[in-house]
Amino acid sequence: MKGLSKITPLMLVVLLACNTSAQNPPEAVLKAFTAKFANAKEVEWEKEEDSEWEAEFEMDEEEYSANFSNSGEWLETEMEIETEDLPKEILEVLASEFPGYEIEEAETEKTPSGDFYELEIEKGEEEMEVKMDKSGKILEKETKDEDND
Repeated sequence: MKGLSKITPLMLVVLLACNTSAQNPPEAVLKAFTAKFANAKEVEWEKEEDSEWEAEFEMDEEEYSANFSNSGEWLETEMEIETEDLPKEILEVLASEFPGYEIEEAETEKTPSGDFYELEIEKGEEEMEVKMDKSGKILEKETKDEDND
Protein backbone atom coordinates (compact mmCIF):
# COMPACT_ATOMS: atom_id res chain seq x y z
CA MET A 1 0.00 0.00 0.00
CA LYS A 2 2.97 2.35 0.51
CA GLY A 3 3.58 2.59 -3.25
CA LEU A 4 0.00 3.65 -3.94
CA SER A 5 0.42 6.80 -1.88
CA LYS A 6 2.82 8.11 -4.55
CA ILE A 7 0.14 8.11 -7.29
CA THR A 8 -0.58 11.70 -8.22
CA PRO A 9 -3.95 12.90 -9.59
CA LEU A 10 -2.35 13.23 -13.04
CA MET A 11 -1.07 9.66 -12.91
CA LEU A 12 -4.54 8.48 -11.94
CA VAL A 13 -6.08 10.25 -14.95
CA VAL A 14 -3.50 8.65 -17.25
CA LEU A 15 -4.13 5.20 -15.76
CA LEU A 16 -7.89 5.55 -16.16
CA ALA A 17 -7.53 6.83 -19.73
CA CYS A 18 -5.41 3.80 -20.60
CA ASN A 19 -8.03 1.40 -19.27
CA THR A 20 -9.47 0.36 -22.63
CA SER A 21 -11.90 -2.13 -21.06
CA ALA A 22 -14.09 0.87 -20.18
CA GLN A 23 -14.74 1.26 -23.92
CA ASN A 24 -15.21 -2.42 -24.77
CA PRO A 25 -18.62 -3.76 -23.84
CA PRO A 26 -19.23 -7.41 -22.96
CA GLU A 27 -19.82 -9.84 -25.82
CA ALA A 28 -23.53 -10.14 -24.93
CA VAL A 29 -23.91 -6.38 -25.44
CA LEU A 30 -22.09 -6.45 -28.78
CA LYS A 31 -24.22 -9.35 -30.03
CA ALA A 32 -27.48 -7.67 -28.98
CA PHE A 33 -26.41 -4.38 -30.56
CA THR A 34 -25.41 -6.02 -33.85
CA ALA A 35 -28.69 -7.95 -33.99
CA LYS A 36 -30.77 -4.79 -33.40
CA PHE A 37 -28.68 -2.32 -35.44
CA ALA A 38 -27.05 -4.34 -38.22
CA ASN A 39 -26.56 -1.23 -40.40
CA ALA A 40 -24.95 0.94 -37.72
CA LYS A 41 -21.78 2.82 -38.67
CA GLU A 42 -19.14 4.70 -36.68
CA VAL A 43 -20.10 3.05 -33.39
CA GLU A 44 -18.54 4.48 -30.22
CA TRP A 45 -19.08 2.79 -26.86
CA GLU A 46 -19.15 4.32 -23.41
CA LYS A 47 -19.87 2.77 -20.05
CA GLU A 48 -22.92 4.70 -18.84
CA GLU A 49 -23.14 3.10 -15.37
CA ASP A 50 -21.80 -0.06 -13.74
CA SER A 51 -24.65 -2.02 -15.31
CA GLU A 52 -25.23 -0.11 -18.56
CA TRP A 53 -23.47 0.58 -21.87
CA GLU A 54 -24.26 3.30 -24.41
CA ALA A 55 -23.44 3.16 -28.11
CA GLU A 56 -23.45 6.32 -30.21
CA PHE A 57 -23.69 5.59 -33.91
CA GLU A 58 -24.95 6.61 -37.33
CA MET A 59 -27.59 4.75 -39.29
CA ASP A 60 -29.61 5.83 -42.32
CA GLU A 61 -27.87 9.22 -42.20
CA GLU A 62 -29.17 9.88 -38.65
CA GLU A 63 -27.30 9.97 -35.32
CA TYR A 64 -28.51 7.65 -32.56
CA SER A 65 -27.62 6.48 -29.10
CA ALA A 66 -28.71 3.12 -27.71
CA ASN A 67 -28.33 1.72 -24.21
CA PHE A 68 -27.95 -1.93 -23.20
CA SER A 69 -27.57 -3.70 -19.88
CA ASN A 70 -24.39 -5.70 -19.23
CA SER A 71 -26.34 -8.86 -20.11
CA GLY A 72 -27.29 -7.46 -23.53
CA GLU A 73 -30.86 -6.36 -22.78
CA TRP A 74 -31.85 -3.39 -24.95
CA LEU A 75 -32.97 -0.50 -22.72
CA GLU A 76 -33.56 2.46 -25.04
CA THR A 77 -32.70 4.18 -28.29
CA GLU A 78 -32.64 7.96 -28.67
CA MET A 79 -32.47 10.16 -31.74
CA GLU A 80 -32.34 13.95 -31.82
CA ILE A 81 -35.08 15.56 -33.91
CA GLU A 82 -35.86 19.07 -35.09
CA THR A 83 -38.46 21.06 -33.16
CA GLU A 84 -40.62 21.38 -36.28
CA ASP A 85 -40.80 17.57 -36.44
CA LEU A 86 -42.54 17.32 -33.05
CA PRO A 87 -46.22 16.34 -33.15
CA LYS A 88 -48.64 19.23 -32.67
CA GLU A 89 -49.97 17.57 -29.46
CA ILE A 90 -46.52 17.89 -27.91
CA LEU A 91 -46.13 21.52 -29.00
CA GLU A 92 -49.61 22.42 -27.69
CA VAL A 93 -48.92 20.93 -24.26
CA LEU A 94 -45.56 22.69 -24.07
CA ALA A 95 -47.18 26.03 -24.93
CA SER A 96 -49.91 25.63 -22.30
CA GLU A 97 -47.89 24.00 -19.49
CA PHE A 98 -44.59 25.82 -19.99
CA PRO A 99 -45.42 29.27 -21.39
CA GLY A 100 -42.38 31.28 -22.42
CA TYR A 101 -40.06 28.27 -22.56
CA GLU A 102 -38.05 27.58 -25.69
CA ILE A 103 -37.10 24.11 -26.87
CA GLU A 104 -33.33 23.72 -26.74
CA GLU A 105 -33.22 20.04 -27.75
CA ALA A 106 -35.77 17.41 -28.70
CA GLU A 107 -35.27 13.65 -28.90
CA THR A 108 -37.38 10.62 -29.63
CA GLU A 109 -36.91 7.81 -27.15
CA LYS A 110 -37.87 4.22 -27.93
CA THR A 111 -37.94 1.75 -25.03
CA PRO A 112 -39.38 -1.70 -24.43
CA SER A 113 -42.33 0.03 -22.70
CA GLY A 114 -43.10 2.46 -25.55
CA ASP A 115 -42.09 5.54 -27.52
CA PHE A 116 -41.60 8.92 -25.87
CA TYR A 117 -40.27 12.43 -26.41
CA GLU A 118 -37.56 13.98 -24.25
CA LEU A 119 -37.28 17.75 -24.40
CA GLU A 120 -34.80 20.18 -22.92
CA ILE A 121 -36.54 23.51 -22.50
CA GLU A 122 -35.31 26.87 -21.26
CA LYS A 123 -36.78 30.12 -20.00
CA GLY A 124 -34.18 32.71 -19.06
CA GLU A 125 -31.79 30.98 -16.67
CA GLU A 126 -34.19 28.14 -15.85
CA GLU A 127 -33.72 24.84 -17.68
CA MET A 128 -35.98 21.80 -17.52
CA GLU A 129 -36.05 18.32 -18.95
CA VAL A 130 -39.53 17.04 -19.82
CA LYS A 131 -40.55 13.54 -20.88
CA MET A 132 -43.89 13.08 -22.66
CA ASP A 133 -45.76 10.28 -24.34
CA LYS A 134 -46.94 10.58 -27.96
CA SER A 135 -50.26 12.13 -26.89
CA GLY A 136 -48.51 14.92 -24.98
CA LYS A 137 -49.05 13.55 -21.46
CA ILE A 138 -46.24 14.76 -19.19
CA LEU A 139 -44.58 11.72 -17.63
CA GLU A 140 -41.59 13.37 -15.96
CA LYS A 141 -40.23 16.87 -15.50
CA GLU A 142 -37.04 17.87 -13.82
CA THR A 143 -35.40 21.21 -13.28
CA LYS A 144 -31.82 21.01 -14.44
CA ASP A 145 -29.03 22.34 -12.28
CA GLU A 146 -26.50 24.04 -14.56
CA ASP A 147 -23.66 22.73 -12.40
CA ASN A 148 -24.81 19.11 -12.85
CA ASP A 149 -25.89 18.84 -16.51
